[in-house]
Amino acid sequence: MHSSPCGAIFLAVLFNLFNTAVISQCPNDQLRIDCSCFAKQHQSDKGVTWDSAKQRCSDIQATLASIQSPKENDMLGRYLKSGDNWIGLKAEVNSSLLLPNGEKATTLFPNVNKKSFDSRTCIAIRPNRIWTATGCDAVHRFICQRPLRKVCRKGWKPFNNLCYWISKTTLNFNKAKLNCTARAAKLAEISKKNDYEFLKKRLYDGADNIVAWFGLQKVGNVTKYTYSQSFEPNYTAIGVHFIPDISKHCVTMVLAKHDATWEAKKCDLKLNSYVCQTEINRDFNITVTYVNETSANISLSVNPSQCGLPRDSYFKLSDGSEVKRQEMVTNSRLMVNDLKPNRKYIIEITGTNVKKSTKKFQTTEIKNPLQLLRRISSTKIHAMIGDTVNLVCAVRGEPPIMLRWEKDKRKMESYLETEKPHRSSILSVKLSNQTSYGEYICHIQDQFSNMTHTFVVDSLPKGRFVVVMMMVVVVVE
Repeated sequence: MHSSPCGAIFLAVLFNLFNTAVISQCPNDQLRIDCSCFAKQHQSDKGVTWDSAKQRCSDIQATLASIQSPKENDMLGRYLKSGDNWIGLKAEVNSSLLLPNGEKATTLFPNVNKKSFDSRTCIAIRPNRIWTATGCDAVHRFICQRPLRKVCRKGWKPFNNLCYWISKTTLNFNKAKLNCTARAAKLAEISKKNDYEFLKKRLYDGADNIVAWFGLQKVGNVTKYTYSQSFEPNYTAIGVHFIPDISKHCVTMVLAKHDATWEAKKCDLKLNSYVCQTEINRDFNITVTYVNETSANISLSVNPSQCGLPRDSYFKLSDGSEVKRQEMVTNSRLMVNDLKPNRKYIIEITGTNVKKSTKKFQTTEIKNPLQLLRRISSTKIHAMIGDTVNLVCAVRGEPPIMLRWEKDKRKMESYLETEKPHRSSILSVKLSNQTSYGEYICHIQDQFSNMTHTFVVDSLPKGRFVVVMMMVVVVVE
């Protein structure tokens, strides 16, 4: 497939925009939607067929745009200037299903929905947000899409959450160190066997011996060779033969066809290579919103791009003494319920190549804690057989408030009052025989807690019969 000079320029520009520096945002002329960057073809560039557009995007490690929601459709429509622009939808053979970059579309839009297509049908989007179904051999501009992620700067080699710069410039140790500092990095500090094997493969090309500076040195009159944080590597664990020399303060990697050693050299010696190192600083971002007495919304992402949880992200929620919830998470949004009011919680999340993060939050206090209004009704009542006794259970609390009565584990029918500022239930008891005496229990529950309140109905004490007969009044309010 041949590309025009304009097309080549377009690809070069897109490639540079997608690969400059350690990106945490989309380049200025691209559109960011959630965790993706979208790049449109320049107006001055000629259109291409759908297959050519797909290849152009692939050449820059991207795909044709895959629109998965009305929100994305609306934002892309406003991002475009004119004309039809290929997106990653192509029909299956004799099917009404469209394939966005090899996966079946889950969201179809009005003008292409419920139609039958053949393998010659591809989809383009217009600035008015309308999708148009045309032949795949038609010529249109296109939109590429790539996930937003933090990557190594152009020319740097990524490995184990680190970026390495291998320079072929001839410098002494101190100037090589300064050059790494100018690149916001440091001379490489090799402490793991797999890091060392990775660098050996990229330094040694199989021809001449390679001698390269890295960050190991001896400072002052000490006998140990260490890195910048006074860390001494474990040579056996790394799998390297180290040749020290007390009179020489800087260390080199010497790579030959059948041998690889670390050897102390004088620091002013000029070597033909050095290795810089910097970290891909990734950590979790935890946001807690809509916190109330018993629940909270938790949003998880990875800085600096605010995207993409690692597949092995592990989430733990505790109150310091008890683990409330722990699980592997793939969903960036969590709703946590069944928390305790006015309690401090801590969130911990870990994942591969991402720094562990924690977040503390506290649930709110209960505005109206469950409270029994004790003065409304007496809890110990004396009455005679044949009397009617009214028992009142009244409370304040957080709605919904539920009240129910029972005696001897049998449910009792009651009358419920709903007047504010409290809620009350009246149980009217006809004392028909001796079994009517005893304990009547009011069960109370609001949004956050529960309690019981017990009333005791007993017969009249001897010697007070006449007096009580005149006072058989147990009335509410």
